Amino acid sequence: MLGVIVTYNPELKSLISDLIEPLKKHGIKILVIDNSSKEIFDLSRIVDYFVRFEKNYGLGKAYNYAMKMALSLHEDWLLLLDQDSKVIDITEMLTILKHIPKDTCCISINKSHSSIIKMLNSQFFLGTGTVNSGLIVRVDSKLHWNEDLFVDQTDVEFIVRNVIKLKLGNLLIYHKDLIQHRIGEGEREIRRFLSKIIFKIIYILLRKKMKKGRYTIPLYKNYIRYYLILRNTVYIMARYRVIRELIYSLFFSFIGLYEEKKYYMIIRALIIGLTGKLKEDNRKIFAI
Repeated sequence: MLGVIVTYNPELKSLISDLIEPLKKHGIKILVIDNSSKEIFDLSRIVDYFVRFEKNYGLGKAYNYAMKMALSLHEDWLLLLDQDSKVIDITEMLTILKHIPKDTCCISINKSHSSIIKMLNSQFFLGTGTVNSGLIVRVDSKLHWNEDLFVDQTDVEFIVRNVIKLKLGNLLIYHKDLIQHRIGEGEREIRRFLSKIIFKIIYILLRKKMKKGRYTIPLYKNYIRYYLILRNTVYIMARYRVIRELIYSLFFSFIGLYEEKKYYMIIRALIIGLTGKLKEDNRKIFAI
């Protein structure tokens, strides 16, 4: 197995203690890809492979680079981990890989952030969605990530295209979390009246129970993240006709921009998402 950690301005102390050291103790090869962090650092002495991109190219390009390396190293599995995740139990993870069905495309060890259809056995659920961190992907030249999405929703598009549409294998969800991971940078309290109305509608549509008096969405301090989530969600919905699985992402990203009073960015996200001009949009935003 090759473990890949994509970094951008990471907190090095926790990166090493929570991810790198636990992986090393269990003999997992580690690839760290740095997306041109502001502070230059070098982890080549403590990981097996360290690559620094000259620009921030996002997650898709980094994961495709990692897949090519895993193929060249003749590895069977590629483990994706976010820089701020924390490994709980590597031993258990390595054990379960010995009993994976051949028709499996990928396995998530991040159950708390996965969408589940049904239980297959005492160990696994069959899933329809998950996040990047904690995803173990079969090393296969047919599997790749959409680089134009840049960061947000790369996981959603990968699963929808490879698992649901192309049927390149199943997504299995392990019955418990083997890593700790959170979405966003905390919680953001919703303050505007229309946002609260939309928030209630989301929970009705998804048949979720809302905690009394709790109007919160994932917090992103830079509104561009809300923009990318909305843009990329519209892109995926328009091309793959996937609706229910993306309702929450669609509306919470809309609310995030609305709360910031970025009305133009809402319109722009809808237009770019529908037209699919992601690459040109990325150049304008990130100068890549």
